Amino acid sequence: MRFLVLSLMLLMIGGCATSQVSFNKAKSVPEDRILLKTEGKYQFTVIRDEGWTGSGCYADLYIDEQPAAKFESGEKATFMTDDNRVMLKVANSGAALCSFDGGTNYYEAFLEVDKHKIYRIHINYDGAGLQILAGGIYKN
Repeated sequence: MRFLVLSLMLLMIGGCATSQVSFNKAKSVPEDRILLKTEGKYQFTVIRDEGWTGSGCYADLYIDEQPAAKFESGEKATFMTDDNRVMLKVANSGAALCSFDGGTNYYEAFLEVDKHKIYRIHINYDGAGLQILAGGIYKN
């Protein structure tokens, strides 16, 4: 029994990488977990990858150091801003294993009026924490 529990804990820490979710497949973050209401001419969307690794914890997104949203696995949120450059930050939140600090990751996002850019919240193979990656441009 102890071996099983230890194995599960190691999988949760190391586990597999998460996988990208398409814009149309991702669920919207519920309004009660959107912490920053935004307006502006520049639009971007953040999508958290899906996968077992880290799925029991929230991924907290910060925009220019302001808490913006709490993501579960496979969720997305769209934000607007009047600044063409924003600093995105992502960190784990929660209790127990969710309080593991794999390091804070920042991403400097350069926005364009005519391009709806997408950014991903991702956990890589080593399970060393959340990362923000460029995820493409949304075309409707």
